[in-house]
Amino acid sequence: MDDRAGQCPAAPAARRSAGCGRTGRLPPATMRGGMMDAFPRIQASGRSSVRWRPEGWPAFLRPRTFLPQEHGGWFLFLTPLAVGLTVGRGWHAAGLAFALAALAFYMARRPLDLALRSLRGERTRADLPALGGWLAIYGLLAAAPMAHLVLRERLIGLLPLAAAGLTLLSLQLWAAQSRRARTAWSEAVSTASLGLVAAGGYYVGATIAGEAHTTMTALVLWVLCALQGVGGVLYSRWRLRRRRLSLIEGRPERGRPPAMSERDGDPAVPRVSVLTHHMTALAVAVAIAAAGLAPWVVTLLYAGLLIRVAWGTRPAAPPDRTVIRIGLSEGIVTLAGGTWLTLAFL
Repeated sequence: MDDRAGQCPAAPAARRSAGCGRTGRLPPATMRGGMMDAFPRIQASGRSSVRWRPEGWPAFLRPRTFLPQEHGGWFLFLTPLAVGLTVGRGWHAAGLAFALAALAFYMARRPLDLALRSLRGERTRADLPALGGWLAIYGLLAAAPMAHLVLRERLIGLLPLAAAGLTLLSLQLWAAQSRRARTAWSEAVSTASLGLVAAGGYYVGATIAGEAHTTMTALVLWVLCALQGVGGVLYSRWRLRRRRLSLIEGRPERGRPPAMSERDGDPAVPRVSVLTHHMTALAVAVAIAAAGLAPWVVTLLYAGLLIRVAWGTRPAAPPDRTVIRIGLSEGIVTLAGGTWLTLAFL
């Protein structure tokens, strides 16, 4: 055997084609190909030829593979969940089991959507094994606690909630596959589905505590959380469109919102629709309180939200300077509304 085996050629071009670094020797045979190729190749200078970014990681470890990308969705999911568990006094083992199942169900939407897009040929199929792995993990984390709650704790009322959640999830996936995921109705359906965790959290806690009328109160909490969440989504969309139009025109927008959005031809939410929703939400809250299903103090929340939207959508209101401001303000309002509902029902 040639005693020069394992060394690089003298010519620079040949050295580069052979995969040599600046050390003058080939990498060990165990490092050429295989698992080590997943890591950036480090030169003798100590600097990496590939930046450490999530895009360079294996598909299974990329956050965008298994984490929801809608940042506002975390507010719309965690706030109703906290409301339901707190009002139903469900901060115990069974309540936490429901929270785990709901969280896994919520997070499974991302890999499921990506997997369906891959099967339809809209993105690479190389990530399907990683997506399938995450779906298996989330499926186990959702099914095991639900089986315990239904079979061991006899919480049969969770089955209709699960069926409703699956139905709404199917609508969301259909909207995503039809490229309607960013439409107003699709986001409204998604927000309403997230409000189901308020009903589930309350039902688990209150049923184990032996309280009566748990089903009706659970439905009331869902309706109230959904009304607030959908209203926030519609108002956020209106603010985003007004800001976009002001940037296009190069001056603050003082009048109407744009008739059409800049993406997918989705009709923008007009001011009258935003106000109509909040007036409807206030009317529903008044009807619920009049029926004795909720305290009257709940109506103050929806009256305040209506006043806020009416003031924010007035013709003289300036557009928002940044998108972050819109997201943070709506997140704070969502948390404040959830706190108000919690204190009202305690």
